[in-house]
Amino acid sequence: MGVPVARATTPRKEPLGTRQRILRAALRLFRQRGYHGVGINEILAIAKAPKGSLYHHFPGGKDQIATEVLEMISERVVEMIQAEAGPTTAEVMRGIGARLWQWMQSTAASGGDGACAVIAALAAEGDTAPPVALAARRAYERIAAALAQRLERQGLAPRAARERALLAIATLEGGGLVSQTMGEPSLFLAAVERAASLCEVASTRKGKPS
Repeated sequence: MGVPVARATTPRKEPLGTRQRILRAALRLFRQRGYHGVGINEILAIAKAPKGSLYHHFPGGKDQIATEVLEMISERVVEMIQAEAGPTTAEVMRGIGARLWQWMQSTAASGGDGACAVIAALAAEGDTAPPVALAARRAYERIAAALAQRLERQGLAPRAARERALLAIATLEGGGLVSQTMGEPSLFLAAVERAASLCEVASTRKGKPS
């Protein structure tokens, strides 16, 4: 029995649900003004969501929204790390940097939800929003673990791989934050190259760095 052949059609973009619209609106606003500079009513207005939907989807309020935004960002970045096909971790980092650069450029032009440096911005809320700071730490750990796995496959010991992964992330996040603050895009591109150099791994012997 043959399989019916579907006629070629242009894929239709499904509208986002209320929950996803709230998360995207929060991401956009947190990126622009940080956690405490954003109010719930602003998030709902940009998401075009009724007030009653907030605690239906996010009973933990703004803390829960920020936590889930951080989870969403870390998922995206881990997916990028795993999807990049470069033979070395340094090339993977350059590929990720290029994608983040395109992301920053496109979202800056459209007022969208670019995620660069949002983790850093939310991590700074540690004293006044401990659950958010904890979620930021978990996001960094998740991204670092994915990057460290690649470094380990190139021969670095686990401890060294984790350290380099965290330094590369810090370089990329710091570069994104300063670049955005100063309005100097070249700073981010320089940070990408520096992060890539941190992921350069020398030839190995018996599984240990030479």
